Amino acid sequence: MSEGIELPELTARDIEGREARVAARGNGITLLFIFNPACDRCEAGMPAWIKVSKKLAELQSNAHVIALSTADFYTTVQYARRMKLPFAVAPFPSAELQRRYGVIEVPLTVVVDAKGIVSAVWDKPLDEGEVADVVETACPECVKRAADSAR
Repeated sequence: MSEGIELPELTARDIEGREARVAARGNGITLLFIFNPACDRCEAGMPAWIKVSKKLAELQSNAHVIALSTADFYTTVQYARRMKLPFAVAPFPSAELQRRYGVIEVPLTVVVDAKGIVSAVWDKPLDEGEVADVVETACPECVKRAADSAR
């Protein structure tokens, strides 16, 4: 997956049974965390993803945060519940969509704009400094709002 590509629209059921939509035109910015529960690098990066999600919530972001798992539904549910993930989690609905999304390795942190275009990709576990970068990319107005309120 790389910046500038247009993702096909994807609709999946998250582990709570809610509909999760990705790259839906007019859906706003979507922040994707793409992982596999058996991936050690994904496990290492999960605390940073949780931090990003909580920061976006704290800043009242309109960005949709969705974790897409490359594992089956059962494995994904067990992992998400054990980790108490604070964002929507869904397995990819099909191997074909996973392929069309260009997911070869995980973890991936991906920002998708309101037109379904990938605007940023991090292809490794996020480090502490990248947490702020992801928040700013997913919600530039949040950072401005926070700066304005600090004055």
